[in-house]
Amino acid sequence: MSKKSKSGKVGLFNFRDKLWWTTTAGDYTNRMVILIAKMLHDGCFEACTYKGGFKYDMRKDKRFGNDP
Repeated sequence: MSKKSKSGKVGLFNFRDKLWWTTTAGDYTNRMVILIAKMLHDGCFEACTYKGGFKYDMRKDKRFGNDP
């Protein structure tokens, strides 16, 4: 049903795109919450930054015993 809803692109008020978003938003949010929680638990969250692009600094990663 969600793929069929995504492919329909007719009309001024396109409710089919909103239907597609509502069927996938919950899964996306849950996956991001689990990812951030796992990164915080492992100690690698502080090593990742996003300023104009994703950057990872291995020196800040606590999994390797490199506490700054």
